[in-house]
Amino acid sequence: MALVASSALAVVSLAAQGLADVARDDHLTGPLSLNFLMVAQSGERKTAADKTLGQVLGEWERERADVLRQDIKQSRASLEAWSTEQEGLKAALKATFHRKPQEAEKLRAELAAHALQKPLEVFAPRLRYEDVNPQSLAFLLATGYPSAALWSDEGGMVTGSLGMGKDSLVGFLAALNRLWDGGAIRHDRKQAQSVHLEGRRLTVSLMVQPAVLGELFERSGGLTRGSGFLARYLVAAPSSTMGTRFYQPPPHGMPALAEFHRRIRALLDSNLPVDFLGRLAPPMLRMSPDAFAQWRKYHDETERELRPLGEFSSVRDFAAKSAENAARIAGCLHLFEGIQGAIQPRTMDQGTRLARWYLHEALRVLNALDEPQASSDARLLDAWLAKVGNVSTRDVLRNGPNPLRDKHRRNAAIETLFEHGRVRIDRDGKSEKILRNPAL
Repeated sequence: MALVASSALAVVSLAAQGLADVARDDHLTGPLSLNFLMVAQSGERKTAADKTLGQVLGEWERERADVLRQDIKQSRASLEAWSTEQEGLKAALKATFHRKPQEAEKLRAELAAHALQKPLEVFAPRLRYEDVNPQSLAFLLATGYPSAALWSDEGGMVTGSLGMGKDSLVGFLAALNRLWDGGAIRHDRKQAQSVHLEGRRLTVSLMVQPAVLGELFERSGGLTRGSGFLARYLVAAPSSTMGTRFYQPPPHGMPALAEFHRRIRALLDSNLPVDFLGRLAPPMLRMSPDAFAQWRKYHDETERELRPLGEFSSVRDFAAKSAENAARIAGCLHLFEGIQGAIQPRTMDQGTRLARWYLHEALRVLNALDEPQASSDARLLDAWLAKVGNVSTRDVLRNGPNPLRDKHRRNAAIETLFEHGRVRIDRDGKSEKILRNPAL
């Protein structure tokens, strides 16, 4: 359910983020954009959830492309004609530069004036990107639709298979941080086109395998935490349902899903608030006094637990962003429900409940990620023994959980359980049996 709900919230964030920003007070403001990080093995059906809930996104893209097809053709033709004229002026200037200085000066002025008349190219709006690097993402956002998402059910494609070294990876993480904050990005390159990115909004929805997340920590030298990159994410690691997903006939009609798609479509069809340069200039969404009181209470409760030995002292980076994420979630839900005026207490209550859930999930996930392998293997073995009872050590290698069919990992897990008084080893000649503590 957490995976499905996060997928739905990501779709809402993508549809709503360009329409408004959210204010916590007169000075603390920010975008509605949400970032999600699902930690799960491949095959957990994130693709199915995204496909079902995000179906409306693809339909809207295709319909907009059809509507703009003629405008796209005309803009390309105009751009080609402009480029041809530019090359002609350059050639004429080169031919007269030394022989006819006065004519060359006139051509130089014409070339400068011509540069200011470059027609804008019309692009079909694209809402979701996957296989990108920092430069291509910046270019696509700068030239394309101003509200988009980085979206992948194989997050390793984004962070791992792009051949990124540590420096480029850190640069990518910094760019995503800046976009989450709604800030501007400038990419200046000697060998490529420079890009200035401003007035854009980006939702991020990634699923990564636990091993990939660990590798990301290792490759970035801890900068995924130190730079605040992960802290901006709503993290979830839902328990796997593999092995229980037996076939069921599809239901006849899905009225709730149809209503969800209708609301997302209404948000996408709304005119984006842009200035004359095509930059987003969203209006500010504010909280009612009672909603603000709820938000402030959540902010202070969370802040209190950042102290040494506090509940969130080990995930201070996540907890410090949680209240802002609560406001963003509430703002997204407010627009999704079509409520007019300020954010109301009921919606803020929903935002703080969800933010609190994701914060506790981050605490659980990060603690597990920092846990030694022997400890996680011991928990796996302990859970398996609770189901099957006392077994021989050889049975663990033959029939136990896959990670424990390695002798060294099995032995380390047994040793850890022994040290905690959960098992003892009964030896009879060469045979060894693992006996669970009867008190358990």
